[in-house]
Amino acid sequence: MKTVLKIVFVVLLVAAAIAIWAAKIHEGRAQLKRMEIPDFKIEHINGTNVPWNGLAEARKKADEAFNSPEAIYDRAIKDLREILDLQKEQLEADKKAALDKLELKKTDMTPEAYAAAKGRIESTFSAASIKATETERQQEIARKQEETANLEMSARNKAAANTQK
Repeated sequence: MKTVLKIVFVVLLVAAAIAIWAAKIHEGRAQLKRMEIPDFKIEHINGTNVPWNGLAEARKKADEAFNSPEAIYDRAIKDLREILDLQKEQLEADKKAALDKLELKKTDMTPEAYAAAKGRIESTFSAASIKATETERQQEIARKQEETANLEMSARNKAAANTQK
């Protein structure tokens, strides 16, 4: 008797599941019938291409501008200047640290020895600063020469492309 009840219970559960499933299918079909599908016209579809074409053109121009020799040169010079500024800041910090160390030893030194040591520190860091500036100028000149060569090559390529057309 227990097994018969179990079988009847399982059959009732399956029947209930099928009824729920059928109701959901019927509800889904009713919702689909209420939906309106817009009338697609070729003008609407082609109209969406215009903004995408504009975006593609803008991106192409931005890529060309970013990768132009002038832009590459400008970014390189900016990077060099930032490096020089960081080097100068580091030199100033090192100079200040050396002068502070000397200041701590001032009481153990004669005034002449202190003045000589301070002069050596200042001249050492001045020479390092001048060397950093000179190196930056040499790098900037090299970048300008490279940019000139790139511009000449770009102009030749464009001229060759125009003559082939």
